[in-house]
Amino acid sequence: MSILNILKSKINSMNKELLRLHDENQSLRLELDNINSENNHLLQRSEDMLSTIDKTLSNPKYAKENDIDILDIIESEND
Repeated sequence: MSILNILKSKINSMNKELLRLHDENQSLRLELDNINSENNHLLQRSEDMLSTIDKTLSNPKYAKENDIDILDIIESEND
């Protein structure tokens, strides 16, 4: 086998490996995007919960008008 053929074969092998790594990278990026999306969703839920708790603690009338119990809020987040 000539040196040129050996080099071509080596380059082809490297290209195949690069394509495989590219596909794996794309898959990992998609997985990371999904994780980030879930984290953002959980963060928003936490912020909403804290806002409701803050309003409830600072204004008992708000809690009564909206039938809010802080323990119910916390327990619902643990479900």
